[in-house]
Amino acid sequence: MISFVSCKRVEIAVKPQSFKVKIKTTSTKDLNVFAKADAESFKKINSSDGFYLIETPMMRGGYTKFLFLKFKKSDPKTYPVFRAILGKRLASELSIEGIESLPKEDGFYVLSI
Repeated sequence: MISFVSCKRVEIAVKPQSFKVKIKTTSTKDLNVFAKADAESFKKINSSDGFYLIETPMMRGGYTKFLFLKFKKSDPKTYPVFRAILGKRLASELSIEGIESLPKEDGFYVLSI
């Protein structure tokens, strides 16, 4: 008989971070950018000539571990933290991993919409 005593929940957290993002688009007039404010909401971020400072809050996640198996995974690096809306259309939604995978130029992550 297998005991479920060896089943445990492992908690992980991602510390607050800041990302400098440059958005290249043909129409900045209709562009609205939002960053994760807390667990349930986003806040609008203002631009400085297409440059944005995206600040993410601390986020928690984790997984359940049984023997050598991990399941019920929730990785805070994969949670959406950034949204770019062009007009009425969601042009981009990125997680921390998504932002970090963008190309860099002069210390800024570059997103082309």
